[in-house]
Amino acid sequence: FFRSCSCVSVFVLLSAEMSVSLLVPVAAVAGCVLATTAYLLGFPRGHLSRKPPAPGTTPGKFVRVSHGHVRYLFLGPEASTAPVVVLVHGFSVPLEGWLPVAEGLAANGYRVLLYDLYGRGFSDSPGVPEDPHLFVSQLAELLVALQVPTPVHLCGVSMGGSIAVMFASTFPQLVRKLVLCSPAGLSPTRPMHTQVVQLPILGPALIRVFGPSLILKRLKREVPAALVGTPATKALAATMQGWLTQHPGALRSLTLTLRDFPLDNIEGFVVELGRVFHSPALVVWGTADTVCAFSGAKRLLALYPGFQLEALEGRNHSYIHQEPQAALGAILPFLGQE
Repeated sequence: FFRSCSCVSVFVLLSAEMSVSLLVPVAAVAGCVLATTAYLLGFPRGHLSRKPPAPGTTPGKFVRVSHGHVRYLFLGPEASTAPVVVLVHGFSVPLEGWLPVAEGLAANGYRVLLYDLYGRGFSDSPGVPEDPHLFVSQLAELLVALQVPTPVHLCGVSMGGSIAVMFASTFPQLVRKLVLCSPAGLSPTRPMHTQVVQLPILGPALIRVFGPSLILKRLKREVPAALVGTPATKALAATMQGWLTQHPGALRSLTLTLRDFPLDNIEGFVVELGRVFHSPALVVWGTADTVCAFSGAKRLLALYPGFQLEALEGRNHSYIHQEPQAALGAILPFLGQE
């Protein structure tokens, strides 16, 4: 890359027959550009951890699995007979995004497990390919480390829905019921921003410079008018801001996920799910979703007709944390069915 930049610079200088007096400022500008580019491309390497929170300031505990420490949180009754629900969050909202739904499930007698995916919230960023195997093994190891009785009810939102499909198709015997909330990887078109950030050189630079602001702006844009400025909305925004600015591996993990994880196409995993998974399955989808288009529900049902569909009229991609009652209204009756 740098050699190419140097050749282009020399060609421009020669073709324009620039005077020697201009060489120094041009060279200085070129040097600044290259130095800036090197900085932008220079994500930290190796295993990265966020500084642990002060006691009592952040919910959850930590457990170590193969690729580092994972933050997790249990809610609900501790009785061994209580059915367990595992909630998997999405691409860029840590476990706090599930909290309103988790509290509702716990109030109805479920033992609820939430956790941060690698590189999100307070979980470590291992610096390895962030592909399906990484996230499936993270959940499998977490269930073993925490001695969670299986099978469990497994619920995933957005990218977490994709992970839930992958997990259930790999370990069908560990899943009692499967719930997907607006899963990623089934929409007919691939968003332009996901194509841009996957460019070899430009992508990581764009994420490092614009990633935090774009993610927070999208979160604010999806807040219903009636909920703007509420304590819950402000608290989630503060959580996101803290993760994006204080975790040294946050932006690197987002970049690796975009590179290694099939956010735009999980159809092969859905086909495998239909072959090996024979337990009840539900998909909940907002009809006004602009991140994972509602048309993806039709594709999912075509690949695996066994899914029940609950369409949430007028809801966007953020209903899990912005309008949890809508989500609970779909999930609770399904989990309660014999």
